[in-house]
Amino acid sequence: MPTLPPRPGRSRAARPRSWAATSARSRHSATSSSTWSSGCRTSRRTSGQTRANSGIYLQDRYEVQVLDTYGKAVLADNECGSIYLKRAPDSNPATAPETWQTYEITFRAARWSGTTKTENARVTVVWNGVTVHNDVAVDGPTGAGAAESPAALPIRLQDHGDPGANVRYRSIWIEPV
Repeated sequence: MPTLPPRPGRSRAARPRSWAATSARSRHSATSSSTWSSGCRTSRRTSGQTRANSGIYLQDRYEVQVLDTYGKAVLADNECGSIYLKRAPDSNPATAPETWQTYEITFRAARWSGTTKTENARVTVVWNGVTVHNDVAVDGPTGAGAAESPAALPIRLQDHGDPGANVRYRSIWIEPV
């Protein structure tokens, strides 16, 4: 992602209420890989959506949630690996806080005939080598996602702005499908 150039031995941490990054190019469909870390260990007082909250917005419409969920047996549709508020991941392959984790995402944009949607967007998410979504249909935008339309939009890394540890990203690449 050109807007986040990796520096050897460095990563980019989100700064509360001031940071978000988008890809330089918009894509209809793409595969992407990102490595991320939930930052420093969270305190016992930090829970739920304040545990290193971020997200990867596909086409700025459909969010794959990034959140510290290490050790949870079952995840909900608003936790790490979820297609936010649409579908929970099939399992929780999270590693401990402060460790680097990976998402390999294959995204196929919704199909359109003029301004009429003919097929939903589809997404596959492989998290730390485990497929947690396999070619799942997404019937509309998630959370704070942009409205659906035939227009291609960029990929966006969300900074949720919550107090506490922030998500760090490194080694991000995007390829058109």
